[in-house]
Amino acid sequence: EAFKELPSNKIYDELNKDIENSVTGSTSRCDNLSLQNEKSKSFCKKIERNLKDLSTKDKLKNESHNDRCLYFNYWVHDELRKIFNGKTKDDYSNNKDINKLRDEWYHISDGLMKGDVKENYEKIKSKYSINNNNTSQATGNNNNSSGNNGNPISQNFYSVKDFSKHKGCLYNSDCTFYDCDDMKALYDYFKDHDTIENKISAENGSQCKIYHEYVSYIEPIYDKYKDDCCNYGFCDYYNCNDKYDPNELLYKLKNCSEGKDVNSVNPDRTKSEENEFYSRINKRKERFWISAFDENKTGYRYFRCYKKQNSTDPNMPNVASCYVVKTPNKEAFEDVF
Repeated sequence: EAFKELPSNKIYDELNKDIENSVTGSTSRCDNLSLQNEKSKSFCKKIERNLKDLSTKDKLKNESHNDRCLYFNYWVHDELRKIFNGKTKDDYSNNKDINKLRDEWYHISDGLMKGDVKENYEKIKSKYSINNNNTSQATGNNNNSSGNNGNPISQNFYSVKDFSKHKGCLYNSDCTFYDCDDMKALYDYFKDHDTIENKISAENGSQCKIYHEYVSYIEPIYDKYKDDCCNYGFCDYYNCNDKYDPNELLYKLKNCSEGKDVNSVNPDRTKSEENEFYSRINKRKERFWISAFDENKTGYRYFRCYKKQNSTDPNMPNVASCYVVKTPNKEAFEDVF
């Protein structure tokens, strides 16, 4: 019951609703698909329906397109896990049904985008013809026009956006059957964090205990990806804002589950902030000196500069430093820039 109230769970429930018998047009492609598992065909129909209605679904319409697509990718991943229940990577990569479903996902998305272009083109052509005919009637009757309706539509200028308004949602190739478990867990945690925090009260002791177990599960995954996502690159499933650090939430949930004051200040907070500050500075120094150039040799390094304004404690200094960043396969300078 505690998890049913979380935003991410409500969205996945909506995506996973059964197909209504009256809805046939939106799931016609899947009817002709040859699949070994009967559940696969039912799931294919849900994929097609959800791709078509993704931007208008009640629980998703207020989300950004990027968030809608991430939710959709993680929902697909989780449902495939449930249907096929594989134990190894090969169980999924060699599964014919999974490969067919992914191919069908692409074809459905491609069809939606092409259909959108055709529909918008017809609207523009129709609007152009009406406007052009009105102009011809206003001037041609007086001038004995011989049927010349002005410039054809091909001689007018249009933006790509005039013809393509559909935002596609394609399969995220980074979402492998191992990495995607962690990605989904983190993404859902960041989306559910505020709801969990707002549930913390003396009256919700039993819920706090459940949420404490959940956040305890998230904590090592959060730490595992923090450095790579926040220092070396951008991860669309990770939020680097310090407010989402599980430690503070765990402290409050623990107090709540034990009937203690949920508003008390975590005594380890200041210490952990100081440790975090100096630990980051030391890491920057270590990265720089390890990567320093050999004497009498010329070379290059890639740097990223980092500045953080301390907003939690005015007595703590701000962070400002640069550090060497990794580049895959040690590319040549001209291949990167």
